[in-house]
Amino acid sequence: MKLPNFREHARLNLLRRAMGAEYVEQERGGAGWKSLDPNELRKTLASREGLEVNPDDLVIGSDGTLAINGERVLIYIRDVSSLGSRPKFHIAHCGTLSGMIKGGRGHRYVVSNRTDGIFQINVNNGYAGVQTEHVRLNVCKNCLAKLRYKGYRQYGRDWDEIYRNFRLDEFFEMYRETPTTWLPLHNNETAPANVYPEDWHEISLQYRESVGWVCEQCLINFRVQRQRLHVHHIDGNKANNDRTNLKALCHWCHRKQPGHGHMARNPVSAGR
Repeated sequence: MKLPNFREHARLNLLRRAMGAEYVEQERGGAGWKSLDPNELRKTLASREGLEVNPDDLVIGSDGTLAINGERVLIYIRDVSSLGSRPKFHIAHCGTLSGMIKGGRGHRYVVSNRTDGIFQINVNNGYAGVQTEHVRLNVCKNCLAKLRYKGYRQYGRDWDEIYRNFRLDEFFEMYRETPTTWLPLHNNETAPANVYPEDWHEISLQYRESVGWVCEQCLINFRVQRQRLHVHHIDGNKANNDRTNLKALCHWCHRKQPGHGHMARNPVSAGR
């Protein structure tokens, strides 16, 4: 029988983190123990795919920068609905990043320490499937303001020049790595794609029926206008259809959720 790779076992890593236990592995042929070899992690962080993480895996430095397993990192959203508005990458625990994490949407983030500014983006084209692109992303201006990077202040003097001339190699040279022992739950191969399952229409219908077609936010009954009642994924992960992660929301309440501004143009549920 082939044993699973426990280093990449999500539930085991959740339990380990809850216990406050460090991740260590036994040295082959020896009686002692050694810390997790960081070489594989560094290789993945330097790839265009990056490494998907849970927010709990991040270490926020006293200067506001981000690190994981002793590696200084940036963080960005990998799964998007279109390339029309490309996500910014974050280099600090700014207000934008903090708001997304508090909204339960941290699972959508991928960490990296590439310096060329080109990253993998997964574009969900609906029934056409997911298309992978490698595109150039820009730094978050709120992060620059958080760090006062090179004296950056939004709407201050020379602020636009600092933003336009931002270089990741200079950033990583300026900020050294911070040690930590946490191991991410997923890598770019094991992380589930953020897409609806094939039976999503049935899941959505059953959930809305179970709550009596009532919006769980404003408590308005939409039994007559069923198409205007959606099912929202609380953590933003379309593949996580556990009942505790679902919430029936009308169009107006749904569009107020973090990252759901596009709902203003899509009032009809279409099974969602």
